[in-house]
Order: sequence, then structure tokens, then C-alpha cells
Amino acid sequence: MFSYKLFHNFSYLFTNEVTLFGNLTDVLPFKILKQTMREIIKNKEALCFKVKDKRDFLILLINVSYRCLSENDLAGAAELFGEIEAVLATQRNEENIHSRFIFRFMKGYYFLLSGKKEMGLKTMDHAIGIFSVNECFELANKLRTYYNEALKQVE
Repeated sequence: MFSYKLFHNFSYLFTNEVTLFGNLTDVLPFKILKQTMREIIKNKEALCFKVKDKRDFLILLINVSYRCLSENDLAGAAELFGEIEAVLATQRNEENIHSRFIFRFMKGYYFLLSGKKEMGLKTMDHAIGIFSVNECFELANKLRTYYNEALKQVE
């Protein structure tokens, strides 16, 4: 279990460790992941004062929201979506375009799991299409894999 002392100095965490934490979201025990994310969110004001920190925080939120969806934790994902939207609202539209469309894919995944299958598939397809049109084929293929996994999850 993590202690408060570990999270006391988050400014250090947000240099490199947040990227590592974000990359480990698929292997950490889900309960610990959620507890840690809650602590990070509580301290976000102190953490996200630089543009790079906001970008790293946004990517972390997206990664954890995907994990929530893959664990069928729709409430957890919806809570993180609110945080994602708050971060995106602080930036110009052209900043983090990549994250904006990944987030759109996550919303589609959420719609799919919440019973809005047609809307979910359409939203996920749209996000994949954006990356394909812009020749981001590796990312489009990765999202297509996630799309297929999401379909299996609702079957």
C-alpha cells in the first residue's frame, strides 16, 4: 500500500516518473492504480504548472481511463474524463491534437460499454480514421486492435 509520504513531494514525481507510471497502467494492480491516480489528481494544481507537465498528466489520465474501461469501471472512466476535459479546456485546440483524438476514441469505447453500441463504434471509427488520414498508421493500427478488444468485451 502506498503511504502519504510517497506522494508528499509530487513535483519530483512529475519530472520523469509520471511518464513511467503512465506506461505501467496496464500492469499495476487496478486497485493501487486507482488509489495512486486519486492522490495525483488531488495534487494536480501543484503538479501541472508547465506545459510539458500538463501533457504528461493528460497522457496519464488517458492511459488510466483506458484501464478503467478495460476493467468495466465506467464510473472511474467517467470521472477521469472530467479531468481530461478540464486539462484540454486549458489549452488551445491545436495543442495535443493527438490526445484529443485518443480521448475521442476513449469516449467511443465508453459509449460502447454503456450500451450505446452504434454511437460507440462510430466514435471509435472516426478517431481511427483521423489517424489513418493523417498517415499515423502505427497508431491507427494500435487503436484498431483496441477496437477489436472492446468488441470482444461487449459480446
